[in-house]
Amino acid sequence: MSEGPDLAQDGVTRWRRSDLVRAIARRFGVAMAERGVGDLLRRQGFRRLVPRPRHPGHDAGRQASFRLTSPPS
Repeated sequence: MSEGPDLAQDGVTRWRRSDLVRAIARRFGVAMAERGVGDLLRRQGFRRLVPRPRHPGHDAGRQASFRLTSPPS
């Protein structure tokens, strides 16, 4: 599972705890609770990373030009 999920095989594009519970049960025949999977991941040093949301109307070009013309802080 280190390479990430395969959409064709796993049916997901990113792992969630509920997805990992199903994958662990399928591959190893072990039934685990989501909380237990989360505890194991935390002990292994994994952290929940969520990308920062962007406004649907953001314009990267205008943001870049604003940075170039705004006075330095």
